Amino acid sequence: MRGTMVAEEHDGGMQFRITPEVIWSWGINTKTEGIPPMERRTVPEA
Repeated sequence: MRGTMVAEEHDGGMQFRITPEVIWSWGINTKTEGIPPMERRTVPEA
């Protein structure tokens, strides 16, 4: 995942908010033998 991160204090601990710009995944959307293909997705702006 690539994007921005903000650390915030929440209920006495730290909370990290990540806003992704690009997400890379391996073998999530396909079932293949051996090494699964890599998939790169750009996250649209909200």
